[in-house]
Amino acid sequence: MLYEATEHGTEYVFGDSITSITEDPGGVEVTFEHAAPRRFDLVVGADGLHSNVRRLVFGPEERFVRHLGLYLAVFTMPNHLGLDRAALGYRTADKLVTVYSARHNTEAKSVFYFGSPPLEVDRHDTGAQRRILTERFAGSGWETDRLLDWMRDAPDLYFDSVGQVRMDAWTRGRVALLGDAAWSPSALTGMGTGLAIVGAYVLAGELAAARGDHQAAFACYDTIMREYVARCQKIGDGVAKMLVPGNRVAVALLNRYYALIPYLPGKKLMAKMARRTAESVNLHNYPRGISDSGVFPA
Repeated sequence: MLYEATEHGTEYVFGDSITSITEDPGGVEVTFEHAAPRRFDLVVGADGLHSNVRRLVFGPEERFVRHLGLYLAVFTMPNHLGLDRAALGYRTADKLVTVYSARHNTEAKSVFYFGSPPLEVDRHDTGAQRRILTERFAGSGWETDRLLDWMRDAPDLYFDSVGQVRMDAWTRGRVALLGDAAWSPSALTGMGTGLAIVGAYVLAGELAAARGDHQAAFACYDTIMREYVARCQKIGDGVAKMLVPGNRVAVALLNRYYALIPYLPGKKLMAKMARRTAESVNLHNYPRGISDSGVFPA
């Protein structure tokens, strides 16, 4: 949707990657794997948990990404359970398998979680990832073996560690980080997309308000987003152990807890937490600003 809304006023280049970023007082020189070098006023790295821009400008990933003890896999499959805007889950010690309907119930998504310390696996090697999932989940019960059969042929398998990005600063010079590259709260929170959209709005708005003064804009961007990011990340703290307990007793207790949620006094706690998190950021109605290179949209 964002691409379709901006494609006529924005230059998009697909299938390339940044190889170096060199800043001088007047701008930033950027080199690419395939395209010729180019010069920009600012560089914004919005390239995810394993951000290449963050690595080039701020340092190795290991300094900023905190592993939460889980791995996650998602893929598309037929809606063979006939789910109607619903989801089913199956939990065993150190494992969770869920299936939910998608695209108006015409297909389904399967999600696998498993507990593990960091693994030595290339995140681009889908063959190795399929083998890991098969070894971990085969024979686990319920629909798991059938889901693994669909996983082996799924064209869209996503496999990655579950982690949060913690940084003291999201900007350096003329470079800013945005979204998961800056503050990934992890898939456990359900806040990643919202954080990215809010962050983009604030960053663009502050650049407009500062009329292109990136130093002033970056400082305000950090101030406005810092508490909101912290609250969103806090949602993920401790969720890993609750989501995928490490032993059968804990699994049994957690399943019982979920069964009782509708009857417990604290059943509205999650809604209250979400509301307090949302209220921790104040979004302004930004003006439209002009820079030497064009218009910063409001």
